[in-house]
Amino acid sequence: MQAMKVLLLARIISGRSSGTLIPLSVVALAELGNEVMDRLHFGSRRRPGTSMDVLNTLLWPAVICIAVRVSPLLLNGALERQSE
Repeated sequence: MQAMKVLLLARIISGRSSGTLIPLSVVALAELGNEVMDRLHFGSRRRPGTSMDVLNTLLWPAVICIAVRVSPLLLNGALERQSE
């Protein structure tokens, strides 16, 4: 849920679409910072936990980014088929 807040905040501040890589990059940087803080707190890297944290954090922002980028292409294809 926090990743979605970061994505929305980055989208608003940057003024860029969610389909650009800028908001997604901000989420990735925030997750990197979170993992660094986890490393400092626990004193070692916990590989299974880290991998799942990264996957869970980046999954939905990445899906939204891809969907926003691909939807105009899909809509244009559907409109072209209707006009034929």
